[in-house]
Amino acid sequence: IKKGSGKKPPKVAPPLAVKPPSKVLAAYWSIIAQAAGQLKNPALQAEALERQLNLPTSPEDGLFGAAAENLRRIYAELALTAANQAQLLVGEEAAWLDFAARSAATSPLAARALFAYLAPRSTARQARAAAETRLASLLLDSNLDITAMRLFAPDAHFPAANPTVCAALGEIALRNQIYPLAAKYWREAD
Repeated sequence: IKKGSGKKPPKVAPPLAVKPPSKVLAAYWSIIAQAAGQLKNPALQAEALERQLNLPTSPEDGLFGAAAENLRRIYAELALTAANQAQLLVGEEAAWLDFAARSAATSPLAARALFAYLAPRSTARQARAAAETRLASLLLDSNLDITAMRLFAPDAHFPAANPTVCAALGEIALRNQIYPLAAKYWREAD
């Protein structure tokens, strides 16, 4: 707005004095994820699911439920799209890992999706471990620690096999007072 134009800048709503309860936030992120799905926007859908799964008391079922399996499915869709755009071939795991690592700075969501895609599917044990480690690291760097904990849960589609990742997730579970899950992670880390 130009000085002296006579127009006042729009007022911005003040920040909330009290953080809404987790149930309200879960509903908020669920609505965004559902709308993104209807709009065929998997990137927005993945981000909303990541945020919803990161809530300490996010329900897994019901109208506003979020399951880690849904996030894994969206990650796979995003990973395949990114890999196709980069003209990567299925089976060339080293190229996928390299592309994901290079994408981390410019497109962290795409990198998370690529690592999540590779973690359970890589044929080489080292590639799986590298994908798990990088995915967990990217999630933790994005303050999505509870999402990481749920995504790699020992009873999940691709439980963490890397002892370092298991130990770190056990610490997160302990900090969030989810003691049975912390114990499971530490058993996996041994």
